[in-house]
Amino acid sequence: MNNIKMEWKSNKYEKLSDCPSFKTGYTYREALNVLIKGLNYVDETQLKSMIDEDIEIENDWKNK
Repeated sequence: MNNIKMEWKSNKYEKLSDCPSFKTGYTYREALNVLIKGLNYVDETQLKSMIDEDIEIENDWKNK
């Protein structure tokens, strides 16, 4: 997930799915959801929100 996070932070990509590591990160997260939550599905919007939230928390810690 760190690769896709760094790619997204670079602001080089218009959509999260444009990031080279998107498929790997998405597949990893989807597999985790199956293991953790059963049949719940995480779409691109949810994955983007999770990454953006992680970036926001990371930036908040850096600014303190």
